[in-house]
Amino acid sequence: DVDVDHDVDHGGKDIETFGRRFNPLLSFKFYTFALAFFGLTGVIFTLLALASPVVTAVLAAIMGFAAGLGVSYVLHVANRSEGSAGITEGDYKGTMAKVMLPIKQGQRGKVRMQIKGRTVELLAVGEDDEVMLDLNEDCIVLGIEDGVARVVDSGVLERREKA
Repeated sequence: DVDVDHDVDHGGKDIETFGRRFNPLLSFKFYTFALAFFGLTGVIFTLLALASPVVTAVLAAIMGFAAGLGVSYVLHVANRSEGSAGITEGDYKGTMAKVMLPIKQGQRGKVRMQIKGRTVELLAVGEDDEVMLDLNEDCIVLGIEDGVARVVDSGVLERREKA
């Protein structure tokens, strides 16, 4: 009597599903669609008298299993898209922005930037107190604190590089 168990690890990620395993038997979506299509197939075959009760039950079970498996897999693949990742605080750092409302000493303004194909507008405060940013000036986002962007004039960095 021999028992062999062999596991292969691909860096902790499942190759087909990019890190998340697809297990339809643990998915509520699978059972929802499987039961819906099982019932629908059984009702249609029974009302139209297309097959005997045994054949109807077998076809309904196959249809339910296939529909549950197919729909739950499609939803699983759609759920792993990049779009669901969202924008994180790290994505703002170093981004070029355009001033929409002037940023003055001690006052907040507003900036607009493009991140991951989205246009984002945020309240902003100047990092350098002596520099005022006017409408449509370019600035660089240094980071985000409590939903407010800390920005600096893009020319400040150029002057620092020359010095």
